[in-house]
Amino acid sequence: DNSPNAPLAADQLLHGLLATNDQLAQVAPFRAVYHKPTVESHSQVSLVSGGGSGHEPSHAGLVSEGMLTGAVMGSVFASPSTDAVLATILKTSSKEHGCLLIIKQY
Repeated sequence: DNSPNAPLAADQLLHGLLATNDQLAQVAPFRAVYHKPTVESHSQVSLVSGGGSGHEPSHAGLVSEGMLTGAVMGSVFASPSTDAVLATILKTSSKEHGCLLIIKQY
Protein backbone atom coordinates (compact mmCIF):
# COMPACT_ATOMS: atom_id res chain seq x y z
CA ASP A 1 0.00 0.00 0.00
CA ASN A 2 1.30 3.42 -0.91
CA SER A 3 -0.73 5.56 1.48
CA PRO A 4 1.10 6.74 4.61
CA ASN A 5 -2.23 6.51 6.48
CA ALA A 6 -2.96 2.88 5.50
CA PRO A 7 -1.51 1.26 8.65
CA LEU A 8 -3.29 3.84 10.81
CA ALA A 9 -6.63 3.09 9.13
CA ALA A 10 -6.24 -0.67 9.68
CA ASP A 11 -5.32 -0.14 13.35
CA GLN A 12 -8.26 2.23 13.87
CA LEU A 13 -10.60 -0.38 12.42
CA LEU A 14 -9.27 -2.99 14.85
CA HIS A 15 -9.60 -0.69 17.86
CA GLY A 16 -13.13 0.29 16.82
CA LEU A 17 -14.23 -3.33 16.51
CA LEU A 18 -12.83 -4.21 19.92
CA ALA A 19 -14.40 -1.13 21.54
CA THR A 20 -17.88 -1.85 20.19
CA ASN A 21 -18.08 -5.62 20.66
CA ASP A 22 -17.22 -7.14 24.02
CA GLN A 23 -17.41 -10.64 22.53
CA LEU A 24 -14.25 -9.98 20.49
CA ALA A 25 -10.64 -10.05 21.64
CA GLN A 26 -7.37 -9.30 19.90
CA VAL A 27 -4.76 -11.89 19.01
CA ALA A 28 -1.98 -9.63 20.23
CA PRO A 29 0.23 -8.21 18.86
CA PHE A 30 -1.36 -8.85 15.46
CA ARG A 31 -4.22 -7.25 13.55
CA ALA A 32 -6.38 -10.23 14.32
CA VAL A 33 -9.57 -10.76 16.29
CA TYR A 34 -11.40 -13.78 17.60
CA HIS A 35 -14.74 -14.50 19.17
CA LYS A 36 -14.30 -15.21 22.87
CA PRO A 37 -14.95 -18.91 23.47
CA THR A 38 -18.17 -20.26 24.91
CA VAL A 39 -18.88 -23.71 26.30
CA GLU A 40 -20.27 -24.79 22.91
CA SER A 41 -17.38 -23.38 20.91
CA HIS A 42 -14.88 -25.65 22.64
CA SER A 43 -16.49 -28.62 20.90
CA GLN A 44 -16.50 -27.15 17.37
CA VAL A 45 -14.11 -26.71 14.48
CA SER A 46 -12.94 -23.11 14.40
CA LEU A 47 -13.32 -21.05 11.21
CA VAL A 48 -10.60 -18.51 10.41
CA SER A 49 -10.36 -16.22 7.41
CA GLY A 50 -8.71 -12.96 6.57
CA GLY A 51 -7.09 -10.74 4.03
CA GLY A 52 -6.20 -7.14 3.45
CA SER A 53 -7.98 -4.35 5.25
CA GLY A 54 -10.14 -2.08 3.15
CA HIS A 55 -12.77 -4.71 2.32
CA GLU A 56 -14.71 -4.42 5.56
CA PRO A 57 -16.73 -6.00 6.89
CA SER A 58 -15.61 -8.94 4.79
CA HIS A 59 -13.37 -10.44 7.47
CA ALA A 60 -13.41 -9.04 10.98
CA GLY A 61 -17.03 -7.95 10.64
CA LEU A 62 -18.03 -11.59 10.26
CA VAL A 63 -16.49 -12.77 13.53
CA SER A 64 -19.35 -13.76 15.82
CA GLU A 65 -21.05 -16.78 17.29
CA GLY A 66 -22.15 -19.07 14.46
CA MET A 67 -19.93 -17.28 11.93
CA LEU A 68 -16.15 -16.90 11.77
CA THR A 69 -14.23 -17.75 14.93
CA GLY A 70 -11.35 -15.49 13.98
CA ALA A 71 -10.17 -13.05 11.33
CA VAL A 72 -6.69 -11.91 10.42
CA MET A 73 -6.19 -8.51 8.79
CA GLY A 74 -3.29 -7.29 6.76
CA SER A 75 -2.69 -3.67 5.98
CA VAL A 76 -4.90 -1.98 3.38
CA PHE A 77 -5.07 -4.30 0.34
CA ALA A 78 -2.22 -6.48 1.66
CA SER A 79 -2.33 -10.03 2.98
CA PRO A 80 -1.70 -10.70 6.66
CA SER A 81 1.59 -12.24 7.73
CA THR A 82 1.92 -16.00 8.15
CA ASP A 83 2.83 -15.39 11.82
CA ALA A 84 -0.50 -13.59 12.34
CA VAL A 85 -2.44 -16.37 10.61
CA LEU A 86 -0.74 -19.08 12.67
CA ALA A 87 -1.27 -17.20 15.94
CA THR A 88 -4.97 -16.85 15.16
CA ILE A 89 -5.32 -20.54 14.30
CA LEU A 90 -3.60 -21.52 17.55
CA LYS A 91 -5.72 -19.07 19.59
CA THR A 92 -9.06 -20.24 18.19
CA SER A 93 -8.72 -23.99 17.70
CA SER A 94 -8.44 -27.08 19.84
CA LYS A 95 -6.33 -30.14 19.12
CA GLU A 96 -9.45 -32.29 19.16
CA HIS A 97 -11.49 -30.29 16.65
CA GLY A 98 -9.00 -28.27 14.62
CA CYS A 99 -9.50 -25.29 12.36
CA LEU A 100 -10.84 -24.69 8.87
CA LEU A 101 -8.78 -21.94 7.26
CA ILE A 102 -10.79 -20.10 4.61
CA ILE A 103 -8.46 -18.77 1.93
CA LYS A 104 -9.77 -16.59 -0.85
CA GLN A 105 -8.21 -15.93 -4.23
CA TYR A 106 -8.29 -12.24 -5.04
